[in-house]
Amino acid sequence: MHPRSGAHALPPTRWRERSSDLHKKINDGEFCSARVRRWRSDLSTIGNELSGPFAHRQVYDRLGSIIAANPKLAQPNLFLSELFEWHVMTNVVLAGRDAQRLSDVVLNSLVRAS
Repeated sequence: MHPRSGAHALPPTRWRERSSDLHKKINDGEFCSARVRRWRSDLSTIGNELSGPFAHRQVYDRLGSIIAANPKLAQPNLFLSELFEWHVMTNVVLAGRDAQRLSDVVLNSLVRAS
């Protein structure tokens, strides 16, 4: 208790404790409306799809630096050809989706991919 105000310190609320069931239910969206659940799902999808290209770029750049440092590896071959095609196609598909102005771009993209 603060000596002047008479205020008492309150313990943290249950929903803030990471180990509590209430915290887990809130994070899982159990109390959300259908719209908020859809937004959470869309944001999760977008987050995953943004981190994927970043990881791909890191792999592509690292392999490129390894190949550039070793002339024996810098020969035309199927692996390099496929790696380049994979990298280009991933970026073309993502750029195409980003250029769309539809409200359900993420959903349409996922439907086409499956």
